[in-house]
Amino acid sequence: MGDRSVRRKWVRALPAGFEEVIRLSYIDKVLSRLNLPGLILLIAGAVAVFISERIAEKCNAEKKENINFIIKTAGGLVAFAGALILLDVIG
Repeated sequence: MGDRSVRRKWVRALPAGFEEVIRLSYIDKVLSRLNLPGLILLIAGAVAVFISERIAEKCNAEKKENINFIIKTAGGLVAFAGALILLDVIG
């Protein structure tokens, strides 16, 4: 109980608007740090790798294995680039 009263006094001493920053939950803080383009690239690459066989079946029956390999490679590279952007290595 004592800790809450100290926190309330501290929050009251802050200027208007700063109280909202203190009340952010852990998930809100994590989500605010995520880079949206990196997340989109990561998800798009993973989906491309996952459904590459279905896409290859619809394209050409003779070169199905080559098309599948190309789509998986491209999807993996896109997902890798998205992960690098999310980790703030690039971009």
